[in-house]
This record gives sequence, C-alpha cells and structure tokens, in this order.
Amino acid sequence: MSLWNPTAENVPRRELRTLQFDKLKVLVNRVYNESPYYKNKLTAAGVSPEHLKSLEHYQDFPFLIIGGCPPILDNVIGGYRDRLTSEVLIRR
Repeated sequence: MSLWNPTAENVPRRELRTLQFDKLKVLVNRVYNESPYYKNKLTAAGVSPEHLKSLEHYQDFPFLIIGGCPPILDNVIGGYRDRLTSEVLIRR
C-alpha cells in the first residue's frame, strides 16, 4: 500500500482551504449541538456555528485549555501536559 496519494497530495490550495473550512464547520456544528460542555463554552465566548464565516475567523472560537476542560478529560490529558504545547491543539 502506497502512502503517497497524488490526488490528495496535490490538491490546489484553494480547494484545500475549502475542504478544511467545510470540515471545521461540521465539527463546530457537531460539538455545539451534541456537547453541553462545548455549547456552554461557545455561548460564553459569544459565538455559535453561524458566526463561523471563514477559516481565519475560527480564532474567535474557544479551544481546549488545559485545566479548563471537564474533569474526565483533564485526567486523560494529565500525563501529557508538557507535550501538549502546540498552539494549534491547545490555546493557553
């Protein structure tokens, strides 16, 4: 099995950004509608799925913050706190 997929690896930038934005919209809608925790976080931040207008606009949306997540998730993350420093994954 080849790991190289020319079709996927050579997608024009515009198409890639459109795909990323579509997937982000699906994710934000899902967590907003299915997770009381994230619905409360988004509401407290003054945003909802309808507010997401572009990939750049996602920065107005709250992300997982170590110490600010539900206790069960905090327990899972606990041993990996030092490794989870990427601004993409966790905003401090």
